Amino acid sequence: MKRLFFCWMMFAVLAVYADENTHRAAVLELLEVTDVQALLDNVYGQVEQIMATTVQQMGVEESQRPVVEKYMKRMTEAMKAEMNWPKLQEPFVAMYMSVFTEAEVREIVQFYKSPIGQKVLEKMPLIMQQSMQISQQMMTGFFPRIQEIQQEMAAELQELRQQEGAQ
Repeated sequence: MKRLFFCWMMFAVLAVYADENTHRAAVLELLEVTDVQALLDNVYGQVEQIMATTVQQMGVEESQRPVVEKYMKRMTEAMKAEMNWPKLQEPFVAMYMSVFTEAEVREIVQFYKSPIGQKVLEKMPLIMQQSMQISQQMMTGFFPRIQEIQQEMAAELQELRQQEGAQ
């Protein structure tokens, strides 16, 4: 009886392991079909644009521009070093495996392989770029209000520190 139970447990473990491997393979196929690595490269460009816009909004003088550009380049290099595809692939695989079943992943892959799925993939960088532009425009509109709130908070904290120091 113990032997039968042991064999059954080994079979269950092997089945789960095999199921996990096929699930993983399906997720890897999805990441390949959707060309996540190219989307990531596109995100780098968008982040660089956001940083450039931020620098413009800071009112950097022409004489200061080389210094700012040097540090922007360093920030971009640091981002690419820490958030590159080899480092992100495993966490992405784990994320997809935890969110979607293998069957769901296979259906998503089939969608992206279809003509309309290919159209979605083709247009996604443009959608992302325009989304970022919309967000930047909205942030520009309320950024002065955010700065005002930050200044109010800093003043209140400073006042609180002075009160605590006087006690």
